[in-house]
Amino acid sequence: MVFDSLLKKGSRPGLERIEKAMKILGSPQDNYSVVLVAGTNGKGSTVSYISSVLQEAGYRVGSYFSPHLVKWNERVKINGKEISNEEIAKYESAILEIAKETDLTEFEAATALAYTYFADKKVDFAVMEVGMGGRLDATNVAKEKLSVITRIAFDHMEWLGDSLEKIASEKAGIIKNSNAVVCNMPEVFDRKAGEIGKKAYALGRDFSFEEIRADEDGNEFIYKGKRQFEIKTKMLGRYQMENASIAARACEELGIGEDEIAKGIEKANIKGRLERIQKNPLIVFDAAHNPNGAESLKNSISLFRKKRFVLVFGVMKDKNWREMLDILQPDVLIATEVKTERSEKAENIVKHFGGKAIKEPKKALEYAKSIAGKEDLIIAAGSIYLLGELYG
Repeated sequence: MVFDSLLKKGSRPGLERIEKAMKILGSPQDNYSVVLVAGTNGKGSTVSYISSVLQEAGYRVGSYFSPHLVKWNERVKINGKEISNEEIAKYESAILEIAKETDLTEFEAATALAYTYFADKKVDFAVMEVGMGGRLDATNVAKEKLSVITRIAFDHMEWLGDSLEKIASEKAGIIKNSNAVVCNMPEVFDRKAGEIGKKAYALGRDFSFEEIRADEDGNEFIYKGKRQFEIKTKMLGRYQMENASIAARACEELGIGEDEIAKGIEKANIKGRLERIQKNPLIVFDAAHNPNGAESLKNSISLFRKKRFVLVFGVMKDKNWREMLDILQPDVLIATEVKTERSEKAENIVKHFGGKAIKEPKKALEYAKSIAGKEDLIIAAGSIYLLGELYG
């Protein structure tokens, strides 16, 4: 793993380390326009949509994602092209030297790499997926042009707070210099945006969408923002209409026209978000890793019109996985484990819900395929780390 030597446990949250490192690097994050995308669920998809639209409009666009699925290169892209192994090694070496005097964490070092790489490659925009929170997240070292905040739900409560209000307040910490805020929960963000004399545009209040079609081939809907026009997504799941609408409103705020918005969103794609892997039997990978994500996944299962739902489920022990399973209610559960100490034991999952425990993820998926008929749906979900092992 890149920056493996910097992995730390219990590092105190704060911007002091990353601010010091970025000054040493010459503040590369000030050389282009930054769009920060925070939230609990939907961040990666929204980063993909905004990046694709900006590229469609003719801009050179850096995109930053976290975590990766299979290889670290997926985290840092320019116009959809991943950073090379050679470039990673070059920047890693330089930032590791800086880390000796700044005590950077792994995520902080990765963020410093992305901001520096984007400056060296002369991007016009960097669309950055915020990590766990917002206020104290390493990405927040930038003076953002636009703040985007997707759906807020309960996750990382030990760091962010035990109420949606507290969690939203942490996410709202990215609102510092924004021209505006595009969000999915207006109350907290109205107040925060008002503090800097800007406006928050909230889904369902200031802009909306009307579904035309949602099926296993994608979505089609009428977007109602500054303008009203039709948008299609190749990414599956009704929740993608929500993410795409937030991205569309963000791009309107950046001055992008409706043709570029519609074309860019339709072209956008990201792995592991209700992604079809195989047709017969139908296998879908989804990165749902908390109850809110499970709810979104559950609402999209009907798109596939299958008789039986077989779930291959691996999850981190610090997630509310019992509630996730109570929401998903699979017909068949195959519990598995990810190669990390954070992974919940498969046998504990089965004790709660029933089903079969198979520790090795690929063997669990093979077993699911062996018992599934043509009319069955197999979904692998519970953790992005699970998907990474299945892809690998």
